[in-house]
Amino acid sequence: MTDKESSGQLWQRISIGLGVGLIFTVGALVGEHFSGNPLDSVMPASKGATQGRMPASVMSTNTIADVVATVAPSVVNIELETVTPTQNGRQGAFSFFGGPEVTTREDNSHSQLGKILGTGIIMSADGYVMTSAHVIRHDSSITVTLPDKQRLRAEIIGRDRFSDLAVIKVKAQNLKVPKFGEPSSLRPGDWAIAIGSPLGFEHSVSLGIISALNRSINDPAFHSRIDLIQTDVALNPGSSGGPLMNINGEIVGVNTAIRADAQGIGFSIPVDEARKVAKQLIEHGEIPRPYIGVYMQDINPYLAQMFKLKPTVKGVLVAQIVAKGPFEKAGLAAGDVLQKVEGHVVETAADVRKIVANKKPGETLDVVYLRKNAVENRKIEIDKYQTD
Repeated sequence: MTDKESSGQLWQRISIGLGVGLIFTVGALVGEHFSGNPLDSVMPASKGATQGRMPASVMSTNTIADVVATVAPSVVNIELETVTPTQNGRQGAFSFFGGPEVTTREDNSHSQLGKILGTGIIMSADGYVMTSAHVIRHDSSITVTLPDKQRLRAEIIGRDRFSDLAVIKVKAQNLKVPKFGEPSSLRPGDWAIAIGSPLGFEHSVSLGIISALNRSINDPAFHSRIDLIQTDVALNPGSSGGPLMNINGEIVGVNTAIRADAQGIGFSIPVDEARKVAKQLIEHGEIPRPYIGVYMQDINPYLAQMFKLKPTVKGVLVAQIVAKGPFEKAGLAAGDVLQKVEGHVVETAADVRKIVANKKPGETLDVVYLRKNAVENRKIEIDKYQTD
């Protein structure tokens, strides 16, 4: 055997030894991380652990299945029979995923008949169900399938298109209400679990992680609502209105939309906000939302150059004005830069939305804005957002 051959065999033995050692080391770490007994129920936050987060030592090979088994009895399938043409809700880069027709035919009057599929979350033992507003239509017959396969007719209690939330009700008793978690305890990288009825496949489960928090979507289809949870959980048509859960089996979000031109980019409404909306819909049937008729964008170098703004200019760009809306009636135009709203300095579109959210239809909104390097002031008469 030559020196060259001896050297090659030596390195080969060293490589094999390192590989075997690495396998045993990783195996030991994985075994330690996932050791423990399977969950028998929803796990509370342990003493000394982060609130709403399961200690790693408690996880087991059955953890996800046990979480799903805990929440699944509170998830329902929703089916609508439509009598007019409907769309899947896509308007731009983002898309709702609960509204596409899965079957269609033409009746004698040539009006299109079809079905819309969605998912719902039981809110009370006596039959209130929360789902996505874009799934629910007033001109449709609604059927809810309970986990025990019982099919019941449902009535619409309220629908808030602004938040994309709706409440319907079935005549039932002793339904199982799930546990709700605190979205504020979520962190990017936390486990995320979804249950839905994608393409009609009831109670389908998908697993992923929390990708980001407090996402804002500037898109006409979403009415610029803020503070969404972003996940990479697989969501498809029929998943709308279904629960997003943490590893403790608590619902933390209501699945609402996906990025239409990408994979693994989905959005959920934080469940604490969703429950507030549902409560108001149950009590009042609607939520009077303030409406100002403007699309806004945060200023960046590209937009500053496009609208010929000085580098020192700060504020929120008026990107588009809705025809006959409050902003247009007050004389504002695309290209204006909002600098103060109700006396508060604003630097992001989210700043403006938060201020407007505290106003009521019929009230006025004082704005200070920049137009061609001149500062101007206007009072905007706030209108009521049309939910249908």
